[in-house]
Amino acid sequence: MAEEKTKKPFENTRVIAIGSGKGGVGKSTVTANLAVELSEMGYSVGLIDADILGHSIPQILGIKNKKPMATKDGTIIPIEVNGVKIISMGNLMDKDEALIWRGPMLGNVLT
Repeated sequence: MAEEKTKKPFENTRVIAIGSGKGGVGKSTVTANLAVELSEMGYSVGLIDADILGHSIPQILGIKNKKPMATKDGTIIPIEVNGVKIISMGNLMDKDEALIWRGPMLGNVLT
């Protein structure tokens, strides 16, 4: 009998991290353009805007006033635009709402 191969979850997943030690160099612009282009090439793309205090992805991708949906069990359903699934703190907060997270609270956001 031939062994049936079982596909492991996220087996073919690739992560591209874009970062810089300096602000204002175009990280978010490059990220948004790369995500949209990869999606147009047929890849399944998700974008996490990990810039907790200076999120600009919602404005760049035109979803500034959209809120993600949540299921009854609390799972957040990302906003999708141009084939890219997006989660950004900018879409989870109300407009002009201050975020006062510091230290361990801020450090544990993505875990």
